[in-house]
Amino acid sequence: MWEQVSWEEGVFGVLCILAGLLLCFFGYRLLKPALFCVGCFLGYIVTYTILVAANVTDPYALVFGSWGAGIVVGLLLVCLVDYIRSVLLFVRGFLAGFTFALYILGCSEYALIESVAWRWVFVVSVALVGGFMALMIRKYFDMAATSWSGSYLVILGKEHLPHMPPFPLCPCPCP
Repeated sequence: MWEQVSWEEGVFGVLCILAGLLLCFFGYRLLKPALFCVGCFLGYIVTYTILVAANVTDPYALVFGSWGAGIVVGLLLVCLVDYIRSVLLFVRGFLAGFTFALYILGCSEYALIESVAWRWVFVVSVALVGGFMALMIRKYFDMAATSWSGSYLVILGKEHLPHMPPFPLCPCPCP
């Protein structure tokens, strides 16, 4: 069952699962280390993508260059988080409200709002409400964000272990 999983995929999958569980249950208490890890992950992914698109073929340059950039992005994110935290929190709430408004409009078979202009007024107003609500309930919004990030990492780690048996506590009938 585990023959087709390389050791790199196995290590990455296990590290993602462990980091995801830590974020899920202790994410708010570990907010700055979590931001550092998220910054490292994003910096690594973006730099690796840029290097691959630039036709860099040296594997050491790809891996170590991407990790170096990821660490720099993680450190910058931790250093700047106190200065831009309110702005980032408003943007996250705004995007959550925007997504919720689009979900409401997309759930109906019929057009709830006929006019395109009034549809955009509805979407932007719900997005603004989401942004201001995020500012008012900052602690709970951060808790939800870290737990969602943690659950994403757990699923990402599970996906890197393709021949792992399904989760035993699956509520649906697993194949």
